[in-house]
Amino acid sequence: MLPVTDISKWQELKARYERIFLGTSPFEPMYQRHIAEKLIVFPIEGMHLTEEQYHALVQAAAVTDDTELYVSEIEMPDGFDRRYDPEGATHWKSSAACPYQAYRDTTIVLENAFYSRSGRWGVILSAEDHAVVGGSSEFMAAFRRFYPRWPLDMDAFASCWSEYARSRNADGTWLSAYIDYIYK
Repeated sequence: MLPVTDISKWQELKARYERIFLGTSPFEPMYQRHIAEKLIVFPIEGMHLTEEQYHALVQAAAVTDDTELYVSEIEMPDGFDRRYDPEGATHWKSSAACPYQAYRDTTIVLENAFYSRSGRWGVILSAEDHAVVGGSSEFMAAFRRFYPRWPLDMDAFASCWSEYARSRNADGTWLSAYIDYIYK
C-alpha cells in the first residue's frame, strides 16, 4: 500500500469517500442510498481485516473490475483536511493485487475505511472489533461467495454485544435497530 502524502489529493479522496459513506461512525447509518447491501464481519484483528476477510474483499473487487482502492483513517475529526503528519500516513492507495502481508504491515492505528475508486463498495472498520461491508448487489454477492462465514459473524457480533450489555448492565437497546439498518 502506498501512502498518499500529497495533501492536494486528499480532497479527491474525500469526494470518493463521500460517494459511498454518509459519515465516519461504525455505529450510525454510514452508507449512501445507492449502496444496495451491507453485512457485518466480526471479529477483525485490531484495525485490520483478518486474512480471510481481506482476501474476500479483494477477490470481490476483482470480480467486479473495481480493483483500485483506498484506505483512510477516519476516527479523527477532519481526517481529509488536516495537515499531513510526516511521522505517519493517514491515507493509502492500493489495489486488489496488494498481498495481505503488505496490508497487514501497514501501520493503521485508528478506525478506518476501505473504499473503491468507483464508489460501488466500501468497508468501515471499528475499534470495537467489527467491520461493516457495503456495496452493489454484484459486489456483495461476490464477497459472500468468497467469505461464506458471514452469517456466523453476524450472529457472533450480536451475541457478543448482547452479553456485554447483560454482564455490564449496559444499554443494549441500540443493537436491534443497528442490525435492522445493516440487514434491511
